[in-house]
Amino acid sequence: MSLPERHARLRELRAWADRLRHTAELHDEIPPCWYCHRRVREMLTALYLGRLRTYEGWFRSLLATAFVDEF
Repeated sequence: MSLPERHARLRELRAWADRLRHTAELHDEIPPCWYCHRRVREMLTALYLGRLRTYEGWFRSLLATAFVDEF
């Protein structure tokens, strides 16, 4: 995965996590600096991949999984 593609995937994950924090009212449970915490980042990445597999199809999740392998 190229560096620009990796950055795009990270921006996508960050946007999704920020929406999750807001829509699910998880402001106290997920810190705004969640991306600085490896375990939180890994959990949110797993949740995001599950969402992609469920709602956007296997091909999109396959691309995201490649990102996780390099992460």
